[in-house]
Order: sequence, then C-alpha cells, then structure tokens
Amino acid sequence: MKLAVTGLPRSGKTTVFNILTGRSEEVGTYATKTTVALVPVPDSRLDRIWEDYKPPKRVHPTLLVHDLPPGMKETESFALLREMDLLLIVLRAFEGETASPGRPELDPAADAAEFQTRLALADMQLVEKRLERLEKQLKRHSPEHETELKEQELLRRLLPLMEEGHQLSDFEMASEEEKLVRNYGLLTLKPVLYVLNAGEEQAQSPPQYDDAVVAFGKLEMEICELPGDEQQTYLSEYCISKCAPEVKSRSYKTLNVVTFFTTGDDEVRGWTVVAGTTAREAAGKIHSDMQKGFIKAQVVSYEKFVEIGSLKEARASAGRLEGKDYLLQDGDIVTIRFSP
Repeated sequence: MKLAVTGLPRSGKTTVFNILTGRSEEVGTYATKTTVALVPVPDSRLDRIWEDYKPPKRVHPTLLVHDLPPGMKETESFALLREMDLLLIVLRAFEGETASPGRPELDPAADAAEFQTRLALADMQLVEKRLERLEKQLKRHSPEHETELKEQELLRRLLPLMEEGHQLSDFEMASEEEKLVRNYGLLTLKPVLYVLNAGEEQAQSPPQYDDAVVAFGKLEMEICELPGDEQQTYLSEYCISKCAPEVKSRSYKTLNVVTFFTTGDDEVRGWTVVAGTTAREAAGKIHSDMQKGFIKAQVVSYEKFVEIGSLKEARASAGRLEGKDYLLQDGDIVTIRFSP
C-alpha cells in the first residue's frame, strides 16, 4: 500500500515523514527529489503466530511512504499523488513563522479546505483535458465507438457537479462508470487521513481537528534521536505518545484492508489486501504462479488458532478448504495449494 505525506507548504511534512519512518531527512529545504521508505506495520497477531514454532523470520505488513519534495512543481506533485492509495495530509498547528502563505494565523480547518480545493481544481483540469481528447477522437471516428461515447456522456455529467463543489463520492454511478472514474486516479476520491502537527507547548492541551491524528512533529523527532531507554522517559514527561503506531493502524483502517498470514519453515509473513479480495487474487499477491495455478486455499482463522493454541492442531481440527472466489477475511491464516 502506497501512502504520500502531503499538505500545504510549512506544515511540517518532512518532519512527519521522519517520525513515521525513522529517517533523518533534512527539513526546511526545497529539494526536488521524492524520498521513499518502506515502513513495517506491527501486528501482534503475527507475533503470536511466530511464537508457535519460531521460524527464522517474521515479516510484518508494510506501507510504502512517500515524502514529496517542496521544490517539485504542483502539477508533478499531483501526478504522483494520483498513484497513491492514501493521502496523509499534514495540517499545521504549531506556532512560529507565517503559518501558511497569505494566512498569518493558524487555521487547520482553513488549510484543509484550501488543500482540498487545490485537489478539486486539479481533478477538474484532468476531466476537462480528457473531454477535449474524447471530442477529437470522436470527430475522427464513426459514432459506433460506444465506449468513448459513454465516457464522454459520464464526464459531461460529472464536470458541472465538480465545478459546483460536490463530492464525486456522493454521486451515484453504475459499477462500470465508477471503475472508469477511479482509473483516472482522481485526487478527490482518494482516501484521506489528516495529521495535526502540533508544537511542544501544546502537549498538555493538544489541539483538535475533525478526526485527525495529533502529532508533535518536532518534539517527537528530537525524542526519537535519543537512546531507546530515554525515549519513554521524555514521552511520559510531556504526557504524549508516538503518533507513528496510530498513523499506521489508522491508515489500514482508512484503506479498508484486511491482513492475512502465511507460514512456512523459514518465515511467518503478513499480507494486506483490499477487503473483498478473493483467495485467487490474494494468491497472486504472494506469487503470480500461485494465482495462475490456483487450486484451493487452506484457511484457518486466527481466532481458532488462539482458541486451540497450536497452528498444526488448528489446521487439523478447524481448517477448511476454500475455492478461488472465497473472500479473504481479516486474520485468516492461509496456505495456497497450486499447480506449478
């Protein structure tokens, strides 16, 4: 799953990226290169499965976190955001230099609205350009091009709604229309998680905005540079906790993903797929050959494993064979049977 840390200038995006990833990227620069980090998402269920027979490795699910450089052009930045699964929008709540260009006072709600407006304008430009291309294509071809005609009709309905500020997620579309729209990578349809970046002086009375995760970016980054045994002392002194675990878990909830587990002699591994993924599709997540030669999936639930206490016994007494159309459930422990 791919996540981008984004937001308005001077909101502390790179600081939040650093505390999520454990990196030490320089803040306050105008770099033009995107920074990417693969971040594990701890899952206590995977640790419990690993304890059953302790293979050499345990591999937690991961998030691929992108920090978009402030020196990048907005058009290029938004093009990258279209490739993301989740937008982590940082809102400034700490005092200091001018909060946002043209806005001297701190106002996270106004910043959120402004950034969403920028995303909406970028989406409208994309739809307008696509309509122009369709019109040119249809002039060159016969009117029997049904697919292009349907796409044109859909976009002509959507564009006025977008111009009026309506959310496309509230607009009723047929399944094929919804798929078409999502293929555009429209930014206003991306799942969003807000992070409210607060200052050290606000630790005793944290600010609030909507359902945002509160981070004390600069303070947390300084604490993370301390030896491990000192970090908890300072966190307790300021009465705060690290925001990274909450951001990671909330990201998965926002993305509506389920986690399943595979086991082997060498490792226990957690995998994430969007809710509604079939067993055959999930097999392809592990290896393309497994999807091509899929036969059955042997499944036992994590709850049954914990109840019985042994994975081997749980598979023997509570395991079941599922076909290619079985929908993976969160916590499933899966073994794929396939023909190489």
